[in-house]
Amino acid sequence: MDALLTQLQQGAITFDAFYRETESNWRKVAADQFRKLGWRLQGSADLDDVFQEVVMSVPRSVADFDEARSGMGLSKFVVWRAYAAAKDFINQQCGSYRGRSCEPPRAPTIASMVSLPGRGGDDASGATTAVDSMLQRLSATDADQEWCMDVRARRAAVCETMVDHVVMTSLLEVGGSLDAMASAIFENKSLREELELTTEKRTYGMVRRATVRFVDRAAGMEI
Repeated sequence: MDALLTQLQQGAITFDAFYRETESNWRKVAADQFRKLGWRLQGSADLDDVFQEVVMSVPRSVADFDEARSGMGLSKFVVWRAYAAAKDFINQQCGSYRGRSCEPPRAPTIASMVSLPGRGGDDASGATTAVDSMLQRLSATDADQEWCMDVRARRAAVCETMVDHVVMTSLLEVGGSLDAMASAIFENKSLREELELTTEKRTYGMVRRATVRFVDRAAGMEI
């Protein structure tokens, strides 16, 4: 993995290419932390959530790496940060203060799967209303509170690409506001460069298209 990380750092390969070659490594990191700390989650998140945090930490770590300051090689630094990201995520879900306690998860805010008025026909305005209605209901959920297990269980089904996972991660972290989601993604330098997001307007468009895809896929599922 050392050579691949170096190529990623130098821009010789894309993150998608790097991910395809190293996915199993990050799944092992996520599984290791989940095995050690997953009992604290008590259903508020699952292994896939931890895995997503691990993967999203990689481009940030590559961008932040400074051998003189870190005192370790690139590969060791990135893996160490991946473990830290998984642990921090679990701590946040448990409501623990800086990882110093083993408090149980916060009480969840239950958000039932949204109904989609206007769907099933050819009326484009009806589909737009359905999307806007879903986002309005999602935005009413505090970003610090938990989503219902049905939403988490369907995450893998509605996310098919790296962009989908990036947008879904932002959705879970900041809530259902398109502006907030786009801003969070655009402010992340490594993501901005990897996804070639030159403006906030372009980022907003990417976020909106992804959320429309989520609704379309969720609408076809049996609940």
